[in-house]
Amino acid sequence: ADGAGRLHLFDTFGRALLPPFALPEGTPRVAALAFSPKEPAVLAVAVEGFYDPQRGPQRAFGLLFYRIGAAARPEPGVRVELTLVKEATVKWASVPPPRRRGGPDAAAAMEADAAAAAEAEAAAEAEDAGGALVALEALPPQKGGGGDGWVWMAARDDGRLLALAPTGVVVQNAPSGIGAVRRVRRAGGGLAVLSPDRIVLLDMARRGGQRECALPESLAADGAELVDFAFDAQVPQLLYAATSTGLT
Repeated sequence: ADGAGRLHLFDTFGRALLPPFALPEGTPRVAALAFSPKEPAVLAVAVEGFYDPQRGPQRAFGLLFYRIGAAARPEPGVRVELTLVKEATVKWASVPPPRRRGGPDAAAAMEADAAAAAEAEAAAEAEDAGGALVALEALPPQKGGGGDGWVWMAARDDGRLLALAPTGVVVQNAPSGIGAVRRVRRAGGGLAVLSPDRIVLLDMARRGGQRECALPESLAADGAELVDFAFDAQVPQLLYAATSTGLT
């Protein structure tokens, strides 16, 4: 995505798949992009939330879901087309919806659960200090999970993580315990999180499971802040990391 609000889509050889694609007029700045790990192919575009002078910035972010399909009349540079299939606004304070219940009192129980969830969300929103979206990743199904099982993972700069179903509905909301997050990358079935002084691997199959990633001695001795990194998407292996002094 460029600063003018246009998307540029390329294949693995760097060839354009379509001309620059303009997002709807008035769309806020694009903060992150992610592709669905399974068919049908979907591109998720995450955009910044609007600033509220009374409550501060970034209490929510927007999602635009585009289906990627073959162009009706393929030609060089025009091989796919994007179709907007859904828009959503996601609150960082969102509480996962209650699970469906069965039995004769299911309706009353569901109503009570929904009321409790709304109350919890309102309380969480009142306490939310806000923050900026730093990453959106698509995590594949966990082993033994069955079904589709994959989720979008949104990360905020204060370490808050949201897991969203393919439709954009929040299914998990939890702090990672890692502050000053600068980058988040998919690392195998989990996430690698970069802060100024460390890299932490989060095991999403085990809630709360995390471990520090060992840094090369040269980076550790440099003492400068970490600014960027790359991980193998298939296995949790660090490919490179960069510091504020330009060391990699």
